[in-house]
Amino acid sequence: MLGRRVAGLSGDGQQIIGAASVLGLNIDIPMLVDVTGRSHRDVIGALDEASRTGLLRAAGDVGTSADRLAFAHGLGREAIELAMPLEERWDLHRRAGAYLEASGAQRLSELSYHFDAAAPPGQPPPA
Repeated sequence: MLGRRVAGLSGDGQQIIGAASVLGLNIDIPMLVDVTGRSHRDVIGALDEASRTGLLRAAGDVGTSADRLAFAHGLGREAIELAMPLEERWDLHRRAGAYLEASGAQRLSELSYHFDAAAPPGQPPPA
């Protein structure tokens, strides 16, 4: 069922929801825009498309920002992320870590998680 929902998305929708899956259960839209290099309008369109399929929900319980959505199911998010090619996942984690580092946000556990996940096994995380 999950595969059909993702396959039913446009090509842009599939790419953006894939990138969103790397960011974690909660989707930070400004971070997703930066990490994907896509316009805010494209990202919002793809997230809206994914929301209509039931893949995403509003993250009102999790955060107070209007710019936050969440995957409806954690295992669904994980399945989408794991279906991505490894090198693409590593690159998206590297970009997410760079975004967090540059933003000056005190989200140290997220920063550490993304930089650790950006390194192929046996290699040190990006500096």
